[in-house]
Amino acid sequence: MQGIINRWSLAQQLGTAEFTLSGFDGGAALRIAQQLAPAVPFIIVADHAGAQKMLGSGATDLVRKTNLAHLIPAIERALRARAAVEGKPVAESQLSASRQRLRDIMDATQEWIWELDAQGAFTFSNRCVEDLLGYPRDAILGRNRFDFVHPDDEAAVRAQWAQIDRQGAPTTGLVARWMCRDGSVRWLDCNVVMIRDAGDHGVCYRGADRDVTVRRRQDEQIARLTRVNELLSRINSVILRVDDRPGVLHEACRLAVEQGGYQFAVVFMIEPGSVSVSPSAWWGVDDDLIVTRQVSFGNGEEAGDDEFIAKAMRAGKPVVCNNLGGPAAMTALPQEWMHYGIQAVAVLPLFIDGTSVGVLTLHSEDPAAFNAEEIRSLERVSGEVSFALQYLPHEDLLQHLSYFDALTGLANRQLWCERLARRMRSNDLPHHEIHIVVFDIDGLSAINDGCGRHMGDQLLQRIAERLRAIEGGPESVAYLGAAVFAAFFEGPAQGGGVPGFARAHRVAAR
Repeated sequence: MQGIINRWSLAQQLGTAEFTLSGFDGGAALRIAQQLAPAVPFIIVADHAGAQKMLGSGATDLVRKTNLAHLIPAIERALRARAAVEGKPVAESQLSASRQRLRDIMDATQEWIWELDAQGAFTFSNRCVEDLLGYPRDAILGRNRFDFVHPDDEAAVRAQWAQIDRQGAPTTGLVARWMCRDGSVRWLDCNVVMIRDAGDHGVCYRGADRDVTVRRRQDEQIARLTRVNELLSRINSVILRVDDRPGVLHEACRLAVEQGGYQFAVVFMIEPGSVSVSPSAWWGVDDDLIVTRQVSFGNGEEAGDDEFIAKAMRAGKPVVCNNLGGPAAMTALPQEWMHYGIQAVAVLPLFIDGTSVGVLTLHSEDPAAFNAEEIRSLERVSGEVSFALQYLPHEDLLQHLSYFDALTGLANRQLWCERLARRMRSNDLPHHEIHIVVFDIDGLSAINDGCGRHMGDQLLQRIAERLRAIEGGPESVAYLGAAVFAAFFEGPAQGGGVPGFARAHRVAAR
């Protein structure tokens, strides 16, 4: 009871009351107020239908929660009516104090309370707009509401506003994106009512907005994760019924777009005998923009989305970029892809026997599409695709993995020895000598320890590229592992070939 009396005392000071206590409603509060202070005006602030009945029970006025800007005039009317009954004028100081009290209340609330004229221009705003949109409230007065609505939502908001004009009834739940002063976007949930004059003509709009950005993003994230989990389930089904590698990759891309909701998806697979990947399957993007693409991951000097693909291939870890929408978009994606509206990209490596053999790239219009939780779910998707690659063999791919080093793209020990033996059995060998050179990289462990394994891998890849360019070509050179390279080449029978190779090797090392 003490809490009720305290709240009633506050209502007595403000001239308003709102009660939401369990087992105690506004009607009970009104009866207490009539018993203890019958001369004090009782103004109801509520939205429920029963509040209207309280006006017939002795309440002075009713103000809707969605129209708190009406509270000040209601208090002024109540004070004037009370003064008229008592036969004394209302002190201007009382009205001024009431106005200031209500302004303080509206500025303290977390809802943006505003008023628009008949043309939709702001005529009043509380201070909350500064926290929501970053504009001083004086800066928005006189400006139209649609100056701040996100361009992609403007048509829908105008249609909703036209319905308000036709119906004239209070409207709730108008959710749209608004542009902030710093260029960011917030989702606002609007409640609005049209105020009409005696001739039933709309003279202004009053309402309140609250920030629902966090809730909206959470809802979107839940929806995305639901789609990704469904995508995982569908891909599992594909693996059970499709028995060829191209079919699995094609279906994975299709499902990523149609089920996962991404703008388009592309699978790049390694080219046998090289350090390049090229498109193997795709969905949602024009064929002529894909078929000629080839991405090298050997030189460490890639640009744009080639860099994302190369990093994922070298590191064997997902690479994500969620900020393609700004000026960087002009260099991050091929120019031909810009009309797709891509804002974010995720590159997920694909493996066979622990070796990166390709990537699944997913492109989204949402600039915040790929957070940590979604990437964890997508790694499960790429893991299932990798499982299919592991157990649905492809001759060229298996040959590459069996005979070539995945890091450098050079022949491994087995293939190099077979090539050397085949050359030594050649018929024209009596007229030539075969020279064999084996060398390792001094200080590679120090580079790995000081600069990271990634830098050491780049050094090995650079050396491999130079070796492929010297006389004899890629057929004669190999990477034997543990920073050891080998090469064989032919020279005239009386020697002289080794210095020539040494000169070429010095050029390659530079």
